[in-house]
Amino acid sequence: MGGYERLCSLYEKYGVLGNFSGHMHIQDAKTNNKGLTEVATSALSVSPFQYGVLDINGNTLDYHTETLSFSHYDEAKQFMWDVSYRKAEEGLPQGYAELYEYFADVNTAYFSGHKEEIRWDDALYEELNKNNAFFGLYLKSIKADGLLDETKCRIHWHNSHRRT
Repeated sequence: MGGYERLCSLYEKYGVLGNFSGHMHIQDAKTNNKGLTEVATSALSVSPFQYGVLDINGNTLDYHTETLSFSHYDEAKQFMWDVSYRKAEEGLPQGYAELYEYFADVNTAYFSGHKEEIRWDDALYEELNKNNAFFGLYLKSIKADGLLDETKCRIHWHNSHRRT
């Protein structure tokens, strides 16, 4: 990717308080140390099939996601988990169903933006990392980013602004 620091300096120069975009898969919300909030809403075509909603009230902007409701929602949601499970089966030795499930749970929560739902387990993580270093680095990056709910945020602005 690259260019993030330059982009942030341009945002700061022109007084941009937030950047809202879409993403091909994951839901993500971040605020940098200078107060710029960036929200990438996950693709509507990927579980949990959500879209972003902005509510503006005075000097406050609230963002949250809402999920589509449709007749095959549960099957489509299960499909996302199943794909993650199969990916773990392909990348880990046979007979590690508990690790496959753990990977699928973490990956599904990560994609949805509901990382607060991740039940982090150091023992399972270590076992997974021992058997597949790439999966280990991937899960480590998810945890290092913070196990937070990234489906909502609030931005306040005045002369200075902040996100809660």
